[in-house]
Amino acid sequence: MQITFYKLTLFTLLLFAVAACGSGQSANTTSTLLEDEVVEVVTKYDGAYQTFCGTSVFAPISNTAVTVTTIDGAKGLINIYNYLDKGCTLPAYPSQTIMGVSIAYPGKTIETDRGIADFVDITVESVILDGQSPSLIQQQQLASSSILGTRYDIILLQDSALYTGESTEVLTGTTAATRATTLSSHPSIEQ
Repeated sequence: MQITFYKLTLFTLLLFAVAACGSGQSANTTSTLLEDEVVEVVTKYDGAYQTFCGTSVFAPISNTAVTVTTIDGAKGLINIYNYLDKGCTLPAYPSQTIMGVSIAYPGKTIETDRGIADFVDITVESVILDGQSPSLIQQQQLASSSILGTRYDIILLQDSALYTGESTEVLTGTTAATRATTLSSHPSIEQ
């Protein structure tokens, strides 16, 4: 359950990115701007998505979290508000975790019960805890929690709801071979 919410949160980032609306459309469009070779990636997933109060592996000290994921092409931010209680009213420490991520779209898809989902690889590049860089102890906690690194997942946008892969003991998303094959029933909602 914690891995499922982690993946949901990550892809909500994600997760969970193409300017075209709806599912089943092309995964990416890329354009080169000017001669300095700046590449802009625009995806149907670009936008901000929020989860409801629930458990999160992103915040191992707290019990629950609300996550706002912003996707902008090949990059994104995961903003996690950590709470001690199941109602998400008592802030935990750290009360806010912000992760900068890079997002890759390998171009493959998979048929799910909700439609065709795109493969997506999300790499956590930076972490800020309550506006500060993590301490040495916090860095060790992050490293041992498998938050850092790349997650291999699937993603689908349907009627303003962003779905990510459902984790299992075997399909954890920690490698490309263990990418989820079904979607979670708990989407993030576009803001």
